[in-house]
Amino acid sequence: MKRFESKKDAWVIYFLAGTLAVVLSMVYLIPSEKEIPWIVHIILAASFGLIFWMYVNTFTLVENNLLTHQCGMIKWKVPVDKIKRIKRKSTSMINHGTWSSDKIDIIYNLGSSLSIAPADKEGLIEYLVSRNGEIEVF
Repeated sequence: MKRFESKKDAWVIYFLAGTLAVVLSMVYLIPSEKEIPWIVHIILAASFGLIFWMYVNTFTLVENNLLTHQCGMIKWKVPVDKIKRIKRKSTSMINHGTWSSDKIDIIYNLGSSLSIAPADKEGLIEYLVSRNGEIEVF
């Protein structure tokens, strides 16, 4: 079993912090004639808690013959022996739970793909090729 942490771009942290600041200031700093309902506090806390959990719990795991990419409670699973190609520079706009724009594409089966952003891209590629020598890397 080998775990590869996800790469996280600095702009994502700035974007999330800015969004948090704007939402909290709109809810709590703008004067209101009414008291804020308790459900608003719960929804805000749950929303930001979920995003934080997804941010810190994003990684790729290769165990036995299965590559699993996890972002919070969402998981993508690809059998290593079904991987056909790995593209070092992803041009895909599809985001499979990544926090970086520096992604790789893992192409498997009949053209299905998974775009992920491991911090150690070359390490993951080498590990997958060592487990399946038929993978074409470009």
